[in-house]
Amino acid sequence: MKSYKTFITQIIVLTVTLIWFNIDVYAQYEDGYNDDKLTYSFLSELHYNNEVYSSVGSAKSGKFDLHKVYFKAGYKINKNLKFKTAFKVEHAFDSQYNGGDAFFKQAYFDYYKSPKIGLKVGLVNTPVISSKSGSYSGVEIAPVEKYLYQAWRELGVILYGNFTPAISYQASITTGLEASEISSKSGIYSARNSDLFTSVNNLAAAAEMNFRLNANFSMGASAMISGLQSKQEFGSNLNGAGYTLMEGYASYKTDALTTRLVGVYSTIQESDKINHVLDKHIGSSQYGSLIEINYDILYSPNKHNRNNHLIIYSRAEAYNTQLTTLGFEADPKYERYQYTLGLLYKPFKQIEFKSDYQWLNSGNSVNLGHLNFAIAYSF
Repeated sequence: MKSYKTFITQIIVLTVTLIWFNIDVYAQYEDGYNDDKLTYSFLSELHYNNEVYSSVGSAKSGKFDLHKVYFKAGYKINKNLKFKTAFKVEHAFDSQYNGGDAFFKQAYFDYYKSPKIGLKVGLVNTPVISSKSGSYSGVEIAPVEKYLYQAWRELGVILYGNFTPAISYQASITTGLEASEISSKSGIYSARNSDLFTSVNNLAAAAEMNFRLNANFSMGASAMISGLQSKQEFGSNLNGAGYTLMEGYASYKTDALTTRLVGVYSTIQESDKINHVLDKHIGSSQYGSLIEINYDILYSPNKHNRNNHLIIYSRAEAYNTQLTTLGFEADPKYERYQYTLGLLYKPFKQIEFKSDYQWLNSGNSVNLGHLNFAIAYSF
């Protein structure tokens, strides 16, 4: 208890200090601090999650978690070539991670030839991130994104650029997913390269295209195919196993209003082989959809007041990791629905406070209620 009190005191002192000095050195998400050659940025989030309602049994007690500490840096070698890296520490207070999970999120060379073409080589984010809006609604990321398609890192090559000022693209060849880490509970979340499980035995190809139709409306789509032959220990038993993903989004934004609609559908080829060899019950297809509506009730057209935000946000999502199955009957608990309602207060650019309540329902009538809080700060 004493350690928690000490940590909370330190957070309060840091928060007050940030507010008092209102730091002027603010790093944008992409560019960070810039001295012509070196760029960097820093982001950290402290979370508190509490299951306050459960339709079966007792609700779980709440817990603190230093959810992430994220440091990005880049170095401009010459006018065309940069080196970019990002280091991330997650769940420092979560006993499940034994003091935190630390890893490089990115580490690649970025060769920018022209607005129409560029090349990234190294540890890169897969281009299956069309609907990413820079920040997400809620203390926790939407399960539809977390479990079904949100960006992850792999070793590989990405070709990117703009066909026109309104149309951008990315295409990649990278290492792929690990079949033994796919599950109905968490989709492809653990099968991604967060712990470098995968190898060149499973290659993946992905592509993304975004359309900015005007200043307010944008849309896009992405797709990926990955082998799931997995490790050599399974021999030829998983031959033909593979994963296919398709995702699309549409977004409408004004100065005060942000809306987003996302749909994702994926299939697993030879899922019956995977289930037999690995003793699993993964579905042969999955789907997810979400809609978000956010409104800044403190928005002012006066440019001097634009750093003060109070955003009410809401999100509804549905997803099923056993949409269809082969050789077994789908479990209704994997048909899930989630609703989030919350507030985000941002007194200035460097810091934000978030709080929301989530209703989590499933097809087997198990319902949960979660109350979440977060403090995030950046420079």
